This record gives sequence, structure tokens and C-alpha cells, in this order.
Amino acid sequence: MLHQLQTTFQNSLTSYHNNQFLKHIRPNPKTPVETQLALYRNSIIARFQKALKATYPVCQQLVGDDFFLAMAREFIEVTVSRSPDLNDYGKDFPDFINTFPPTQSLPYLADTTRLEWAWHQITGAPDQTSFDYKGLAACYEAHGERIIFTLPQRSTLLASLYPVHQIWESNQKNYQGDNTITLAADQQYYFLIWRDQSELRIDHLNEREWYILNLVTRLIPLAEVCEQASSVFPEVDVAALLSNWVKSGWIAGFIVN
Repeated sequence: MLHQLQTTFQNSLTSYHNNQFLKHIRPNPKTPVETQLALYRNSIIARFQKALKATYPVCQQLVGDDFFLAMAREFIEVTVSRSPDLNDYGKDFPDFINTFPPTQSLPYLADTTRLEWAWHQITGAPDQTSFDYKGLAACYEAHGERIIFTLPQRSTLLASLYPVHQIWESNQKNYQGDNTITLAADQQYYFLIWRDQSELRIDHLNEREWYILNLVTRLIPLAEVCEQASSVFPEVDVAALLSNWVKSGWIAGFIVN
């Protein structure tokens, strides 16, 4: 009964259309039960809206404040927060936008918010530790191609049909560049969003780099990465690429299967 009561209360807090919890509120001659619930509901929804605005400022600029708040309210109504940390709230917002009928005329908006979520994630990522080259050499000698490489913590690989990096950049504070953005047909963009010590980066990838780095994110052994990558890009020296990525920071660590 307690779990059911808590669930009913939670659902009533995030929906203006759900009043099932009203029957559980003790009547007060000075304050109607509707008002009592509204005090909590308005506070909770406003807090979630504020969190979404902080995470997705570019999206807010693109659609306007009123539209954004209305869209956020719709999202809040169908999304349950499962973390006590508001920084974790809003991960599914891009997927919601992708199917939200009023935003279908802005096909680039969902991917732009995906970039924003990735940026939000790496903002709170810890600094990378120095790569253990000696440890890698010893590990390779002992375990060979069973080594599994890892990307920087909270990094994100993103592919989009739209130049979302330009959309994002042109909507940053103090941006003074060209605001003209061309949406080219049949164009594919690839990115790695990651943190290089204190520097937050959006690196552009080609299709080959994006494909191989995606293999790395699957935490499969080095031998399998090389085998799968070579079957698609036979002309590429995968081992040499991975070595270069260790030096550039795209490969941040390793484990053994």
C-alpha cells in the first residue's frame, strides 16, 4: 500500500491531468485539496523545467522560451526521474523531441539536443589520468590481443545528418562568426564529444574513425576490433590507428578480457 501511495503521489506531482492523489489529502477549510497539491506540483515541475533549461540552452534558444517550457512540461509528464541528482535528469529529452509532433518541422533539433546532453555529461566528467604506456606494454606481452581499449569517461560518439556542431557553436554566448548554416543533402557528420583534462572538445571524425571507435565502445578484444574493422576497411592499418588514438587521448585506458 505504501508503494502504491507513493507512486500515485509521484504521478500526480508531474501531471496536471492526474488528480488521483487528491482523495488522500486531508481536507483543510482554509486551503482546498486542489491548492495543496498544486503547491507541490508547481514547485516540482518548475524545478524540472529549470534543470532542462540548464542542460539544453541551445534548444531553448532555437524554439523560444515559451515553446521550450511547454515542451518540457509535456516531457516531464511522461518521464520519471530515477535519480536524486537533477544533473541526471533529461537524458531521454532528445528521443522525446524526435517524436514530439510540434518539432517535426525542425528535424535537426533532436540531434542538437543529443550533442547538448553529451556536452552536459562531459562537463562533470573527472580529469583523465595519464595513460599507462608501460602497463600497456607489459599487458600486451602477457595477454596479447585480448586487451580491451576504453574511451575517455563519459565521452560520446554522435552521428548526425545535420551540422549540429555548427548549430551548437553559433548559439553560444559571445559567438561572433557566420550564422549561416547549410543543411546539405545526403551529408553525414561524425563526432567524438569528450574531455581532455580541463578542455571540453567536439572532435570531427570520418566514417572510418567513427566505425572503429564504435567497435571500441563495445568493449571487445583488440583482435576482434582489428578483424571487424579490416573486413570493412581492408586498406586501413587498424593497429596504427589505435596507437595514434592513444597518443591523442581518444583511447584513455585498457583492461584485459
